[in-house]
Amino acid sequence: MVAEALVHEVNLTEARDLSPLYTEAVRDDRPVVIRRRGDADAVLARLDFLRELLLPYTFHVHYYEEDADEDREGEGGGGYTLEVAELRVAAYGATLPEARIALLESVRSFARHYLDSWEKYRHFRDKAAMRFHISRFALARDDNERVQMLFAAPRTVGISDAGGV
Repeated sequence: MVAEALVHEVNLTEARDLSPLYTEAVRDDRPVVIRRRGDADAVLARLDFLRELLLPYTFHVHYYEEDADEDREGEGGGGYTLEVAELRVAAYGATLPEARIALLESVRSFARHYLDSWEKYRHFRDKAAMRFHISRFALARDDNERVQMLFAAPRTVGISDAGGV
């Protein structure tokens, strides 16, 4: 028994006339599957729909307060190291706001590199597992939304600052 598709499906040739499919997928909020024989399928859907699907992929930022007497290669001691656990990306700043800005820039740079290098990364299980987090970050409307993603959740205290930051 062959199950009937629950969403509208078209082949790539039919999809060349994108206007009615766009209306169905975006204005009517009904995703459309585009099939190409022998190739991967695609979905045409509202961007907000995709963003909502990616909401469970949250970020956990670990905060580490550096000891004031440590020397960070001429920077003096103190400061903060922040790390996004899911991406294994970290950044340092002399103050917490500086560290947050540095982390945002580091994650943005890593996401750009990751997307540019997907053909390589998809073969490594640990890197491929990051794709939904990277996609959520990349599809954010702007840096304000990215800041919310990274820093709105309760922060995780690192080992070196267990006394409370």
